[in-house]
Amino acid sequence: MPGAETPAAAVPAAERSAEAVPGAEGRAAAVPGPAGPAASGPGETDSGQDVSRMTDEPKSHPDAVGRAEAVRDEGRRTAANGGAGAGRGPGPLRRGIEVRDLWFRYSPEHPWVLRGVDFEIPAGGSVGLVGRNGSGKSTLVKLLCRFYDPVRGAILWDGRDLREFEPGAIRERMSAVFQDFMSYDLSAAENIGVGDLTAIDDRARIEEAARAAGVHDKLAALPRGYDTALTRIFFDVSDDDPSTGVILSGGQWQRLALARALVRGGRDLLILDEPSSGLDAQAEHEIHTSLKLHGRDRTRLLISHRLSAVRDADLLVVLDEGRITEQGDHASLMRAGGVYADLFTLQAAGYQSAGEVS
Repeated sequence: MPGAETPAAAVPAAERSAEAVPGAEGRAAAVPGPAGPAASGPGETDSGQDVSRMTDEPKSHPDAVGRAEAVRDEGRRTAANGGAGAGRGPGPLRRGIEVRDLWFRYSPEHPWVLRGVDFEIPAGGSVGLVGRNGSGKSTLVKLLCRFYDPVRGAILWDGRDLREFEPGAIRERMSAVFQDFMSYDLSAAENIGVGDLTAIDDRARIEEAARAAGVHDKLAALPRGYDTALTRIFFDVSDDDPSTGVILSGGQWQRLALARALVRGGRDLLILDEPSSGLDAQAEHEIHTSLKLHGRDRTRLLISHRLSAVRDADLLVVLDEGRITEQGDHASLMRAGGVYADLFTLQAAGYQSAGEVS
């Protein structure tokens, strides 16, 4: 049992060798550095981190426009160079991803978040992670993206430990939407294009991603279309012209964040962590129908508190207090009558009483 080992403490992975024995120190390693363009969440790129801070600054700040332009310039340089180099990374996913005896906690003072988790994501297949709040679903995704390293156990990409590779290079193989995605003080097109800086000026790719995410019509109808700024930071208090900038609703931002992930095209792994949490059941159904079409040949990891959103996954993995309690497809888990069946039945009854379609 890992409970007998040295208490875990978060330690930067830079202090460890990439080839170190997994979990030998008994410490949770927080991996430093930019998240890279895979994540529709904090730290998507170095430039993206700068832009995200603009929301806390007055409209007259002399660096605001300069930082926005820096993102555009970086995108053009990246496109001209054929994409950003990210160091030593895995090859294209051929066999699949294996999560092997994974244990993790954030510090010695915290309880174990993941306890001996084992499952596989076959290449080209889809796996849904489900469970109650706090069951460890989002933490597992953070380890898969190598925001942290496990305390014990390993995540294998075609049989090779992720710790053999540079974090940025791993993320170049992925496309992800997280619950806490960023909204940038840029145009609608640029807010999508930062998902892959090679697409920052590629309107065709941007619009294709927006259509797949169900947000194209909204963006096209803005005062300046895709060139409309999605912020009011640059407008004057006496200016009531909406063409200087607009504010999207939470649900619209949710769809735009999804488009930001989809603009990355054929990455090996698509991770969707509550991609439709701000949408009603009908809008969520439309999003997942589109995702099945656009991600048909891609390996997918789906996380949602709405079980109807993941019921069509090839494999459902049920987490409870950091442990896997059940695995199987929707039909077999419903027959088993366990945690999944209980949650699904409760949710279906709730949707029906609210007049929604589950």
